[in-house]
Amino acid sequence: MALQRESNTNAITTAGTFVPFATAFPDTNYNVFKNCYNTFGDVGVTITKATTGFTAVPVENATIEWEAVAYGTEVGVIIPTGRLSRDWTAGLFWANMVRDLQADKIKLHHFEKFDLIDRACQVVAAQIYGLVANLYLTEQTVSVVNDRISLAALRIMGLGQQVKLELEANVQTSIEQTAISPNKEEAKSKSLVSGANAITFDQAMTTTDYIILPVCYNAASDAVGYIISAKTASGFTVTVAETATFDYIAREVGTNITSLLTAQRRYVAPVSFAEYTSWRSSSVYNRARIIYTPVGDYLLLKKGDAIPSYTSDVVLRYPRVPIKPLGDTVLLDLPDGIPIELALIAGKSRLIERYGLPKQDLTGIATEQMQAAFQAYGASLKHEEAEKKAKAIL
Repeated sequence: MALQRESNTNAITTAGTFVPFATAFPDTNYNVFKNCYNTFGDVGVTITKATTGFTAVPVENATIEWEAVAYGTEVGVIIPTGRLSRDWTAGLFWANMVRDLQADKIKLHHFEKFDLIDRACQVVAAQIYGLVANLYLTEQTVSVVNDRISLAALRIMGLGQQVKLELEANVQTSIEQTAISPNKEEAKSKSLVSGANAITFDQAMTTTDYIILPVCYNAASDAVGYIISAKTASGFTVTVAETATFDYIAREVGTNITSLLTAQRRYVAPVSFAEYTSWRSSSVYNRARIIYTPVGDYLLLKKGDAIPSYTSDVVLRYPRVPIKPLGDTVLLDLPDGIPIELALIAGKSRLIERYGLPKQDLTGIATEQMQAAFQAYGASLKHEEAEKKAKAIL
């Protein structure tokens, strides 16, 4: 199943409200991230899922902000459908952020709250992409249509940059095996005269698909050139330029060729666009290979001549964008520790800007935390680069 997501805001009542999807989901194996509230605060709600939507029953009439997400089929490794944080929920993150700014009296629209948290997490993840890309690595079963894979429905971190994309294909490989069965064989020595000489078998072969193993020589035992032509089931013609002796073995070869299709999980190699355009599928080295190159919102594939088709089991591994939190109890999709501290700084900066709070110079602390983040992941970052990344999250 390909990744599918849908989100909206709806009014719901205690009688139960059916919230429809614009596009039906394949099954009910999807997650609903929700935030339900009215003018008095958060409201409890029960969700019953269907493929065409879900029924929401709140304890009071309310508004529900929701996002439904269906993830791809698990193949090989566990798909990280959960969030990376183990300690920080959206509610805890928000409480710490507004308390540090002494901004707990700000009247916010609920959708702005989670939008700000999401933006803070995404901008931090983008700046430390090289450190955390493996943590966001997500497996997704995708479809190959006209030798292309569409990336339009996937939220890929760093798309357009040098992103970490890994593609595996379970391909059908054509293998031809020829069975040699020497049903008929003739070994003879014939005297030839200069010119064309007809050789007739004692017993005719089944077909003309036989091999001839010849030796041709003259009276002085010197090799003599020859031409074999006019092969029939009954014999063949040998042409020589002088009198010679022609020793041969004629052996019939069975014609039963078996074509085998074997499923093989194959890692697909990324190449540059220049290499992709010049790649030859008929090359001996390339016959059993698949390659791809990213172009815009697509991965362009080529397969060798020995691979007649892809199966439906083509798996793409890519670093996902952090999943947006849509409720106070939802964990953040950002690693605990310094990344969370950076996100708090990024969130404060956006709150200050949007609501006109007293300005704070957060560049220094953000630069220190950025350097600390790289050190924590076993990397180094010069102060100038750390400051540049720090300003990017503010």
